[in-house]
Amino acid sequence: MSGEDPWYAGQKVVLYYDCVHKSGFRPAFPSSQAWFGLHPVCRVPKFAHPALQYVLSLVNEREWFSYVNKMTSFSRYAFGEGINDARSWLLSEMNSIPGVKVTTEGVALCLFGKSPSKGLNIITTVPAFGTDLDSIHGPDGIAATSAAIPKPPLAQTSAKRRKIVIGGHYDSTSENKQCAPGAVDNASGASAVIHLARIFSKTKPLVDMEFVLFDGEEVGTYGSEERAEKTAAEDVIFMLNIDMIGLLEPNPILQYESIPKCSRLVQLFYDVTKGLRVPLEPRVTLDAWGSDHVSYLERDMPALLVSINDCVKYANYHSSRDLPHNLSLDIGYDTLCVLTLAIALVALLGVDPQVSLESQGISTAGLFRFC
Repeated sequence: MSGEDPWYAGQKVVLYYDCVHKSGFRPAFPSSQAWFGLHPVCRVPKFAHPALQYVLSLVNEREWFSYVNKMTSFSRYAFGEGINDARSWLLSEMNSIPGVKVTTEGVALCLFGKSPSKGLNIITTVPAFGTDLDSIHGPDGIAATSAAIPKPPLAQTSAKRRKIVIGGHYDSTSENKQCAPGAVDNASGASAVIHLARIFSKTKPLVDMEFVLFDGEEVGTYGSEERAEKTAAEDVIFMLNIDMIGLLEPNPILQYESIPKCSRLVQLFYDVTKGLRVPLEPRVTLDAWGSDHVSYLERDMPALLVSINDCVKYANYHSSRDLPHNLSLDIGYDTLCVLTLAIALVALLGVDPQVSLESQGISTAGLFRFC
C-alpha cells in the first residue's frame, strides 16, 4: 500500500434495525418476496455497505438447521462406526460448494483403553481474490465492491499467504457411544462452518479463508492440534472456533473466550454483537481452555471461541438427548449474522482485528446507526 487512505476511509456502513419484532431483533423492513433468505421477515437494508449487505443477505438459518438435522442422524463418536458415514457426508457437502478447494488430513486418535484410530480433518479453502483460482468465482458475488478498489493493508502483499481460519469440531459423545447425536455439541458449530463456507465462497475475499471441520475434539482436541501444528508457520490473521451455538434458552448469551493477548480481536466480535442489537448478551472471558481454539493459541496464533455461556449447565450436554429440538432458529440466525458480519469486516473490508476500529478511522457510530 502507498500512503493513500484506505479504500473504506470516510465510508459509512449503515445498518438500521428494529428490535421490537417477535422475541428479538429483525431488520426494520416489511416482508418481501424479493429478499434472499428464508426468514419470515428478514430483509437486509439496501443502504448498508454493499459487501456487508450481500453477505448478510445469504444468512439462512433454515439451511444451517438442515445441516444440523443431517449431522444428528449420525452417531459421531470418534471411535464409533457412525462417524465414517458422517465424514463421507461432510466431504460430499463441502465438495458441492463451487469455487473452493477441499482437502483432508489424517488425525491419529488415541484414548486410554481404546485401540488407536484414524480420524479426518476436512479443510475447505476459499482463495483470496487475485490468486490463481480467480476464474472459478464466476460473475456473481461482490466484484463491484472489492475488485476495483485499492486493497487495504490485510491484502495478500507478503511472501506468506495471509489467512483467516474458521473451524468447529464435528465429532460428538454421550453416555451411550452408539447414540451420540450431538446437536448442540457440536453439529450446531460444524453446520455454521459449512454455512459460512457457502456464504464466503460467493465473495471475493482479500485473504485466504480456511474452513476446517475438526475431528477428535471430544477425545482430546486431536484434530485441531494436528491442523494448528501444520498452520503455525503461516500468517494466520485469526482463528474462530465455533463450538455450541443456537441453544434454545430464554436469555441467550454469546460467550467469547480467548486470552488477554487477543483482547482486540475479542473486542471486534463484542462490538459487532452489541452494535447489531441482537437479543444476545455478549460476554467475554480471557481464560481459554477445553476446545479447538486453544490448539492455535498455544502456537501463538490469534484465536477465539464463540459458544453458549456455560456448556456444562446445558442439561443435555454430552447426552443422547442432545437433539435438534434443543436449538432455536431465531437464536441461530442472530448468531450467524453476528459471525458473518464480524468475519466480513476483516475478510472483505480489510479491517485489522488486532487494532481498534477507532485507530483505523472507523467508529461504531459509523458502522451501526439506528433510527
